[in-house]
Amino acid sequence: MFAKEIYIRRRSALCGKMGSGLILIPGNMLTPNNYLNNAYYFRQDSSFLYYFGLNTPALVGLIDADSGEVALYGDDFTVEDIIWTGPQPSLREQGAEAGVSNTFPLADMKTHLTKAIVQGRRIHYLPPYRGETKLLLADLLGLKPGALHDHKSVELMMAVAEMREKKGPEEIEELEKSFHIGYAMHTTAMKMCRPGIVEREIAGTIEGISKAFGRGVSFPPIVSQHGETLHNLHSDGVLQNGRLLLCDAGAEGLSYYCSDHTRT
Repeated sequence: MFAKEIYIRRRSALCGKMGSGLILIPGNMLTPNNYLNNAYYFRQDSSFLYYFGLNTPALVGLIDADSGEVALYGDDFTVEDIIWTGPQPSLREQGAEAGVSNTFPLADMKTHLTKAIVQGRRIHYLPPYRGETKLLLADLLGLKPGALHDHKSVELMMAVAEMREKKGPEEIEELEKSFHIGYAMHTTAMKMCRPGIVEREIAGTIEGISKAFGRGVSFPPIVSQHGETLHNLHSDGVLQNGRLLLCDAGAEGLSYYCSDHTRT
């Protein structure tokens, strides 16, 4: 997480680009893997990270582009949660880290948004890509999940894209760190390339490197002698003499900035 002043400046700049309305930026939820209390590795939403920097599940940011006011919605960990996770910072403490002084329980958000909708205010949100987020937005905005696409904010999409494509020095430093992890992954793959090795052995080894030095791979690695198939995630082949192996893989650094390298 960067200094809170960086997130404050980003949110202020976003308000300037949007001009009016409420900007709703939900973070990601925990997603169950094979039963409710066994979740996939948590990956925070990138836009939420960009404007709030917090890596905690089930948080929602709300920015008032008219007034510049910012609020963070979420719930503090209960004793039942802390048994499994250990002591965790409160929502207010997390808000302070991101430069947000207004914090509220997640249940209060629907009341706030319903009032804004009755007043005829525009609610801006980015196209959701996870089922949990779609259900949350549908409930908050009184829409059917299938209608969310029609009400997405193109203005917000353009503003966020314009801001995120320009990297500050602190971001470039983090990108360089993820590039170094990617370098270690690919040079290891090169050293392992010899007849008789199963593609999966290389894919698994380089994924382990990404987890040892960062947060994991930035996308599922493509390690295959059938590189003519785009996004080929099957790594069952045995390396043969004279065959080319495509290795398309990258890493997420500890700050979630990513690398993406492709080598043959």
